[in-house]
Amino acid sequence: MNDVKQSLQTAYYALLNGNITYSSTAVPVYDVMNVPQSPDYPHILITDYTQVDDSDKSSFGEEITVDIEIIDRAEQRASRAGLFSIVNQIKNIIRVRPEAFDVSGWNIFNTNLDTEITIPKEFDGNYIYFGSRITFRHSIEEL
Repeated sequence: MNDVKQSLQTAYYALLNGNITYSSTAVPVYDVMNVPQSPDYPHILITDYTQVDDSDKSSFGEEITVDIEIIDRAEQRASRAGLFSIVNQIKNIIRVRPEAFDVSGWNIFNTNLDTEITIPKEFDGNYIYFGSRITFRHSIEEL
């Protein structure tokens, strides 16, 4: 059985990179392990995975969740309207029917929004950082 997480990572990047905008500017997409020293804000992070075996007698299956974080910052008070717009754009791309994913060797037959939470704000003395985390759940089977 092939590990589908790397293929999903690549597919998420391809679907989101260059397709999400904020103030008419493309929002960069990063793997959480490859964020630049000084990233642009806002930005999208492909972060964590969970994977649970969902095999049966006739096929190998998995249920996988993928976490996406959107991080923004402001010097003082800020509206979260732009953040919510980015989250909505991501949901519209990932939850499209039929499935948006073309992952070699796997059939992704269901994608649902699992959770959406607001990330608490933090202040580092210069900026207020805030964001959202959305989790998508995929039901998949190996071909």
